[in-house]
Amino acid sequence: MLDELDFGLIAQLQENARKPVTQLAKELKRPTATVRERLSRLEDSGVIQGYTAVIDTAKIGFLIKALVNVSTSGQAVDPDEFLHGLGQIPEVASADLLTGDFEAVVTVHVRDIEHLSRILYKDLREVPEVTGTTTSIVLLARQWKFPR
Repeated sequence: MLDELDFGLIAQLQENARKPVTQLAKELKRPTATVRERLSRLEDSGVIQGYTAVIDTAKIGFLIKALVNVSTSGQAVDPDEFLHGLGQIPEVASADLLTGDFEAVVTVHVRDIEHLSRILYKDLREVPEVTGTTTSIVLLARQWKFPR
């Protein structure tokens, strides 16, 4: 069970995962050894799965973010195989399997509409069992840290 210190540490790391443990301890008003031990425990238990850089995709030329709802043949798909197929497309940032009308929602980052068309009409159609897509272009996005 996580406590207030764990949640505080998670929040601090989500703001800046490069903060030294000494600075984290100072901001959380806890001893450095305590914060170091909690950090290790959160990593060892899998709560913290890793550290990564957050990229502004527009600054590297991928100006459009789209959410693609993917339909399949209606047959039960092998989740690992299906996700592996989606993961072979470099522009796919994430894929979530769903309940409901669509098998998955896929987030893609592309340079322009022509690039998006290639993903929709060529690349996604090569993934086994994909029969259709419904696409929305993201106009504005906000991301919040969890938990807040």
